[in-house]
Amino acid sequence: IFLNAGGTVYFSSNTGNTWEKRNIGYGIISLAFSKNGNILAGTINSGLLISSDKGISWSNLVIPDVNRIDMIETDDMNRITVSCNGKLYHSPDGASWTEIFASDTAFFVPGFLTVNDNGTIFFGGFTFFLEEKIFYSQDFGTSWNSTGFGTFEDLMSLYSDGTIIYTSFDDGSIKFSDDDGVSWQNFAHLPSGYASGITKLTNGVLLASTGAGEIFYTSDNGKIWQSLSAGLPSTFFNFITADVNEMLYIGHYSEGVYKNDNWFNVVPVELSSFTVSVIDNDVNLNWITSTETNNSGFEIERMSSSSANWQKIGFAAGSGTTTGNKVYSFKDNNLYPGRYSYRLKQIDYDGSFSYSDDVEIEISIPDKFTLNQNYPNPFNPVTNISFQIAEPVLVSLKIFDIVGNEITVLINEQKEPGFYNLKFDASELSSGTYFYQLKAGNNILTKKLLLLK
Repeated sequence: IFLNAGGTVYFSSNTGNTWEKRNIGYGIISLAFSKNGNILAGTINSGLLISSDKGISWSNLVIPDVNRIDMIETDDMNRITVSCNGKLYHSPDGASWTEIFASDTAFFVPGFLTVNDNGTIFFGGFTFFLEEKIFYSQDFGTSWNSTGFGTFEDLMSLYSDGTIIYTSFDDGSIKFSDDDGVSWQNFAHLPSGYASGITKLTNGVLLASTGAGEIFYTSDNGKIWQSLSAGLPSTFFNFITADVNEMLYIGHYSEGVYKNDNWFNVVPVELSSFTVSVIDNDVNLNWITSTETNNSGFEIERMSSSSANWQKIGFAAGSGTTTGNKVYSFKDNNLYPGRYSYRLKQIDYDGSFSYSDDVEIEISIPDKFTLNQNYPNPFNPVTNISFQIAEPVLVSLKIFDIVGNEITVLINEQKEPGFYNLKFDASELSSGTYFYQLKAGNNILTKKLLLLK
């Protein structure tokens, strides 16, 4: 484990049980691993550092007049490209350096940098005209082309897995290009936050660090994201990367660099089904797990078509660790007409979590005028009365005694089409038979209710 704090690297070879202190200079703000096993570290004031012995010793790779290294990238031939204050420097061997790009007014510095295995260099950011733009060069900076996104969302990171380019935006979305940035397609959307850094392992697992101190990973191209954030500080991580042995490293400007060589031991709960059904304006959610490991439970989240935010609406306790099928259900009642999406947030005992796929339903506008029987009936002293209307109309709902005297008015107002449910409290009434009557325009419906005290 590597941890940087104020220019000091703390190294652990036993998962953090003991630490050895090694001073290397000012704080690390970027990290990269070349194919030949070298570690490259960008610092705030000490330029570019290199270690060929897993961080035991460090030396400088001198770039004239450059002290701060914002980002570092290497390609399949171990060529190095770094960014500094909106400029790019390239070296075939770490000894000789050439300035290959100067942003001038094209970018808010430092911009974002990545390199394909074929040597194509990508450098992006947003212009002073608020246009997201990526410049790319296939000849090591001799000439440059550009591509844009037509979006006002801020570009937050660039990453290449060698052939595919990924880019993230501050709305949490991630796009990718498999044709060297000529065209872009939607990849996925993070469960929360935005991707401040992206990396991908050889088994296809893609990981993202966020600006909210979280680490997510997906093994199914963004359909389901799981958390690796347990034990990490809730702070901004400015990069995530992996070495040749697929050890994970994340970094923060002041907190330093963390390493995880045990990420693959995270065992998710296996969700075998997640279904939804609708009865009038009530929604039934049902899901089954085939195995569970340290499962604390599930938060149930809902998002309506009129809102872009997920809302927690309930919790179902998990079954801890089990290899047998477990069945869960949850009811979401009395919804207004519209489209709704649901998802499950599965939470482990250690606080790590993952999200299920979304399921979507629609609550339709009623096509008729209906008054339902109160429930419970008989009752004491509270009962539920529900009705539905198919068009905007003035609605009144009144309670009468057995001889027709008006007892109380529950509703007398304009209502939109939809399903309605309310409680009637008869605490002040004597036992007996009563009637409730619904008027909506020219429609009148009456039903009997029985109060037993």
